[in-house]
Amino acid sequence: MKILETILYILIIIFTIFMPLIPSNYKIKSINFTGDTILYFIVLYFLIIILFNKINRNILLKNYKSIFKDYINISMLLWIAAMFISACNAKDKLLALSETLRLSSYIILFFILRYFIKKEKVYKIILKNYMLSSFIIGVFGIYQSFMGYGILESNKFGSEIRISSFLENPNNLGMYFVFAVFPFIVLLIKDKKPINKLIYLLLTFLSLANIILSYSRNAYLGIAVGFLLLIVIFNIKYIFFTIIPVLLIKFIPSIYTRIKDIGDPSQNISRIELWKTAVSMIKDHMILGVGNGNFPEYYGKYLADGEKTNKNLQSIIHPHNAFLKAFSELGLLGFLSFTVMMISSFFKVFGFIKTEGDGFYKSFYTGVFISLFSMVFMNFLDNFFSSPKVVVYYFIVIGVCEGIKNNRLEVNPLSKR
Repeated sequence: MKILETILYILIIIFTIFMPLIPSNYKIKSINFTGDTILYFIVLYFLIIILFNKINRNILLKNYKSIFKDYINISMLLWIAAMFISACNAKDKLLALSETLRLSSYIILFFILRYFIKKEKVYKIILKNYMLSSFIIGVFGIYQSFMGYGILESNKFGSEIRISSFLENPNNLGMYFVFAVFPFIVLLIKDKKPINKLIYLLLTFLSLANIILSYSRNAYLGIAVGFLLLIVIFNIKYIFFTIIPVLLIKFIPSIYTRIKDIGDPSQNISRIELWKTAVSMIKDHMILGVGNGNFPEYYGKYLADGEKTNKNLQSIIHPHNAFLKAFSELGLLGFLSFTVMMISSFFKVFGFIKTEGDGFYKSFYTGVFISLFSMVFMNFLDNFFSSPKVVVYYFIVIGVCEGIKNNRLEVNPLSKR
């Protein structure tokens, strides 16, 4: 049993570090090998030990009732169900199934973290390795900026290089660090050890620098929402975290231009058109949706003939709004379950913070609570659930939170969930 557990722990730890670092198009002898490939192997290994190991089957049976009583569990399971149902209705069934399997694997990882890890030190290692990955991504992002690597975009002041580091897209890089930075900031505020403060200061600097250099308008808005909540939770004096970003916005014209573009209707018209199309799609396919990942398959149907020739339909991936994507592709059940899942995350993290004593976990998850607000806000303007390297850490962080609570409840059954 210990050997089987240890192998599972090692695989998850490896996955946590390397998921964002492996290129999405990496192949070994023409076979795709990505971070998701490691996760599929973990899920397969997990299913095998459940099937052939009595102790692990007993763990599953022991938690069977609680799995179907907990609202976040139910919402995730209904979300998966909506994906599979929508696949039956999809134009591109293979695409719908592959997208469903990908997202389902993240939810299985959540359940593994919640119910099958029995050593609290493993949870801390997972979170520390998340920080290590963030450090590597952040350093490489700075390196890209100095070397002039990235996506070159023109503006009225000339041009700007938008970095993406290992995230392969500047907007994904922005979202990754908006989600990561607030746990680092709260740990920086709360931790008393000088060496730890230095580490969290470095991680905070790297996160903010990468957000700024991504030139992601969504990330700028997301970080602003998070900073406002940080000030509300702690103290107005923590507004000093905004000084460097504000100075950069003020004195670097390319950054100032990106900020101004947020309110420029001409810069947002394509996104508004996508939202309108998604709403039309919802009206026509409200119950079952068009199929998971199938928004681009139906998009052309809602364009006039002249618009079809003027648009690059191959570039359309999703409606740039996670909630509209869920509704248009998965129907009513998919939209409601996805929304409940997101809302449940806040209650779960808040409940954990209230019962946790001062220390690493309380500080980390206070930051996560802030990050969740920014994440939800940004998913109204884009869809980051289509970015594996970003969204998987949402399931990891929430899974670890629930796993710690679950283990402590088993040790002390009288403690509250």
